Amino acid sequence: MISVMDANDAAPTFSPTSLEYRVYVPPVIKNYQIGTAVANDRDLVDSLGYALREASEIGELFAIDRSTGMLRVAVNNSSVFKKKRYEVSLEKLNSHYLPKPTCLSQLKVLATDGIHTAEKTVAVVIVDRNKSQEEFPLHLRFPSDNYSFSIRENNTEAVRILSLWPSNSRLGEYFHFRLLTPHPGFVIDERAGLLSSDPRHLLDRELTSKIELLLEAVSSSNPDRKAICSVNIELEDVNDCAPTFTLIPYFATVSKEAKVGDRLLSVKAVDEDVGMNGVVRYKLANGSPTFLELNKYDGRLSISSPIPPNALEFGDQLTVNVIAEDMVC
Repeated sequence: MISVMDANDAAPTFSPTSLEYRVYVPPVIKNYQIGTAVANDRDLVDSLGYALREASEIGELFAIDRSTGMLRVAVNNSSVFKKKRYEVSLEKLNSHYLPKPTCLSQLKVLATDGIHTAEKTVAVVIVDRNKSQEEFPLHLRFPSDNYSFSIRENNTEAVRILSLWPSNSRLGEYFHFRLLTPHPGFVIDERAGLLSSDPRHLLDRELTSKIELLLEAVSSSNPDRKAICSVNIELEDVNDCAPTFTLIPYFATVSKEAKVGDRLLSVKAVDEDVGMNGVVRYKLANGSPTFLELNKYDGRLSISSPIPPNALEFGDQLTVNVIAEDMVC
């Protein structure tokens, strides 16, 4: 029996089919998924890597997932797609049913198996959605282009946020809904257009206080009929963070001439919660020396009464425990 071992002697190949994707603006959100450029390799390689061959500022506008080949928008501002240096002749485009593209950018996508490299040009057409329905009858819209909501962080149950349906849909028309900016904390019903939070992924306001999503509906009978909107979600704070001290440990020296009211040091703790949830108060632990006091508002430790004779000898060390707590504990 003879086994033939594979050698990495074949280059990756892209499909010969031309790739053209559309980005509808406004709105546009970073990580907006444009489409996937997938290559194949006849060798038994574990995976292929993808990259963009940057030309001028294209690399600042677009990005590609190195492992999946998913093209994404890399900016949050749709106006950057309207600069003249991206404008080209549009005579070769035949999509007369769609809003007239405002610019065409050529992207060169690279696929490599570590030795060999393949290259493919992908066209990304930027389409201006601010056109009238009379001029572009197939263009769909949601009741609003932008929505804003707030939900509590760390919610362990699914929260229904928004139910969407294009306002100019036809009788009996159905749609496929998806998130153009996928987020593990949110799911959308692909057929009903219901956006909800996903309790399997807890949303932490201290990590991300605001989340922007881009939603799309595509007609099941005509993929050129699309509606897009943005959803801005602000996370409401819950008291889930404990105060933490900064600059620890603290040290102070007490002079023999110390008087009542003398400040020894100040402690500081911070709480990442906001509002009243983040207000910190201080106190001394039980068993602390009676001649010390701690300002509960600013953490100032000072002498509150005369130090008893023989309470402290030269060179003695005294440990004092301080407690910081938020007001909603």
